Amino acid sequence: LAAAITTIDILKTMDYEHIWTLGKRFKDGLALAAKREGLEVYVAGSPPRMKLERIWCDCDDSDLVIDIFFQEMCKQGILFSNVIYMTFAHTVEIVDEIIVAAGHAFKKIFENQLNLKAILEGERSDKAFLRIRG
Repeated sequence: LAAAITTIDILKTMDYEHIWTLGKRFKDGLALAAKREGLEVYVAGSPPRMKLERIWCDCDDSDLVIDIFFQEMCKQGILFSNVIYMTFAHTVEIVDEIIVAAGHAFKKIFENQLNLKAILEGERSDKAFLRIRG
């Protein structure tokens, strides 16, 4: 209990504007990077907690597009999730590095949008955690 109280006391002193500002930079930067490469993205949520919902291109399989995006980010050393949490550890430099890498991934998607299956390395993502809708 003492550790929880101490953690809360520390969190009360933090500047939360930091995660809002960086989150907005990230969200806007991702959209601009996609636009530069001829694509459009939809990032839902507020700047501290966002979700990469969709990347639009000339491919009917939106899940495949996301799979390729994640693949290309990993190839650049960035483990990207569809849910993004800004933290106090993030810096402007880190956010900008991710945006630049995303631009490269978007370019690869745009250049191969009519045949994305051909550039998928490995298996498709697993949907094991999707909720069953009845």
